[in-house]
Amino acid sequence: MSELVLTSEPDGARALRRAWPLVREHRVSLVVAILTSIVVSVLRLVPPLMIGRAIDAIGDADRDALLTVAVVLVVAAVLLWVGTQMQTRAQAVAGERMLESVRNRVTAAMFGQPLRFFDRHEAGELTARATTDVQSLTAFVRTSGPGVVNAIVFLVIAAVVLATLSWRLTLTMLVYLPFLAVTLRRFRNSAPAAYAARAAAVADMTAIVSESIAARSTLAGIGVETTILERTHTADDELIDRADAALRADNLLSPLDFGKLAALAIVVVVGGLLATGDAGSAGSVSVGTVAAFAVAAGQLFDPIDQLTRQYGGIQQARSNVARILEMVPPSSTSVSAATPHRDGRRDHRVRRAGVAPGGLALSAEAVSFRYADDAPSAVDSVDLSVLAGQTVALVGETGSGKSTFATLLSGLRPSASGQVAIGGRRIEEWDPVELRHLVTVLPQRAHLIEGTVADNLRFVPGCHEDGALTEALRRVTSGRVVGDDVLTLDSMVEAGGTNLSAGERQLIALARIELIDPRVVVLDEATADIDPATERLVNEALATVFLDRTVIVIAHRPETAARCDRIVTMAAGRIVSDQMTDDGRASAVDDGP
Repeated sequence: MSELVLTSEPDGARALRRAWPLVREHRVSLVVAILTSIVVSVLRLVPPLMIGRAIDAIGDADRDALLTVAVVLVVAAVLLWVGTQMQTRAQAVAGERMLESVRNRVTAAMFGQPLRFFDRHEAGELTARATTDVQSLTAFVRTSGPGVVNAIVFLVIAAVVLATLSWRLTLTMLVYLPFLAVTLRRFRNSAPAAYAARAAAVADMTAIVSESIAARSTLAGIGVETTILERTHTADDELIDRADAALRADNLLSPLDFGKLAALAIVVVVGGLLATGDAGSAGSVSVGTVAAFAVAAGQLFDPIDQLTRQYGGIQQARSNVARILEMVPPSSTSVSAATPHRDGRRDHRVRRAGVAPGGLALSAEAVSFRYADDAPSAVDSVDLSVLAGQTVALVGETGSGKSTFATLLSGLRPSASGQVAIGGRRIEEWDPVELRHLVTVLPQRAHLIEGTVADNLRFVPGCHEDGALTEALRRVTSGRVVGDDVLTLDSMVEAGGTNLSAGERQLIALARIELIDPRVVVLDEATADIDPATERLVNEALATVFLDRTVIVIAHRPETAARCDRIVTMAAGRIVSDQMTDDGRASAVDDGP
């Protein structure tokens, strides 16, 4: 997947049409929803038609006709009730399936991006795309969307029925069109920009709040709470201004009410003239027909009014879709390719078919990388070859480029120039999903979710039974006491692992590696924060992780580097020393603090 480029206010032109590839796999559900809407629309027109027939029957003193009208109305009411239930369910199924596709594709697209993508975009903006925009679209699909579809379907069917009743009376309703055309033109000239600006302002506010909360402790520590509040107030003022502009656009629709009443008045007057004229003359209609037409015309204006009132919601949805499309371009891949199957938790080893057991060799040739075009090189023309199964420590002062170089070796970042190969194949030649199962990165602080240890172990890909989870945990803890208790599958973990020590968190992360069974492991100073009580256990677990795998260790501690086969020292983005260790001890280590 190529790196995405996001804009603050993407072009919403034809956004809904361009979104069709996102939902086309659900076209059967859409067809069912539309068919039920057609049935319900037809049934809704039965009462006005029967009212007209009843009026004519009363004038003719036709009791049989009145009884028939009563029976038809009762049957229509029952069918309308059943049809409405089916319509609601069909539309809900179609809408929720489409939303599921969108949510899954947004998530897949986000996690499919290289780290450079996250360097170039604010975390709050990405959070807004993945949450606020999707939630706003979800709200539209669940609430306003069905009403819009029903209004369009009813409008078409009602227009056909009215033309059948009396084409002359139908023509009189055209007086409404000038009001509709002028109003919508004014609205269309103002609304798209107003709604796009409001969506962008909401995203900006979300970004500022989420980033401020995430960095609360850091920001409070340097006394910038006032600055945070000023940023929030500025963004809030901008949001209010843009919301007011969107509200003014909504108020441009008010002339439609006058046009509707004017059209109904003309229908009644013309219908009365036709009904009181010569009964045998061309174009004459019965009183019942006029009554039926007037009631049906009133119903016809309802969907028109609903569509115009929902025009703002449609424009907002279009803005949301445009922002989502930047995250998941419909042409990039099919929905099925981006959406995980519900039974897709197959053993990840199947995806690694053909890859031999043991570590994989790594190589870098003239690899360079910089975080911005005008920034100095974080990695500058580095060459390195790592043998399969070898353990290499990357050491150096903070800012020397060792962490950045490790992300290049693992394929998490694409290099700006040069070539990185894993197992003799260039990174670009590996399937991204397969690569992530072959190369695993263990950060300094593992990500843990709220639940049990078993829940956290099942967080990794693959279908793992309790026996496999227990074995993985046993291999990294050797069944020994951790802290004040034995770490078991049933041990509770709070969000972020706050109730566990740093060593216990890393042991769970190492158990995950055992379950993934990668060929290459990158440890980003995984023992830096470990408490003395579990340090020995973690070091023993690391020896298990090192076994038969290629390991890159980003190390600050000399004792950590000394346990490796080889020590590579970096400074200013370059390798300045490359030495083999001797009996587990390095002959020289130029390690930073």
